[in-house]
Amino acid sequence: MANRKGNSAFSEISILSTGISIVEFQDLVSSGSPAGYQKFRKFIAGDYKYRYAKFRSVLETLSNTNTPVVDNLKIVVDVPDIHNRGTAIITNAATGVAVTYYREYTVSNPDTVIAFKGGIGGVASPEITNESLLGFTVKLIDTTGTYITGSVTWASDGY
Repeated sequence: MANRKGNSAFSEISILSTGISIVEFQDLVSSGSPAGYQKFRKFIAGDYKYRYAKFRSVLETLSNTNTPVVDNLKIVVDVPDIHNRGTAIITNAATGVAVTYYREYTVSNPDTVIAFKGGIGGVASPEITNESLLGFTVKLIDTTGTYITGSVTWASDGY
């Protein structure tokens, strides 16, 4: 087993061709940014559009004898709700129809409601299978337990 010296890892390394002063080093740490990202800035609550984000927490002590300790740090990101809806026509009773969302969800298993519009044989209940971030499959089952063709409307809400 390897001899471990600490429970930490480098996530970013800057290589400079010349030496820097302590003030330049502090400026690099406080205003620098990881490769591929904008510079860190103070967080202001609001609406942001981004694909990936990195957060930084700066710790300060009130005296030179105290070492700052983080007991708990929690970052919560509230993504906007996504609403998908449409109509699906089932022409093959055995396989049903695959429905693809036009906006992909971030978290699987959104709330999906399906309503039977009509079909051969009268009343039927929808059966959802293969639900994912991208869509689902729906079949129709009549009151005798037989799969039938027909149409449904559906609405799906999530994030």
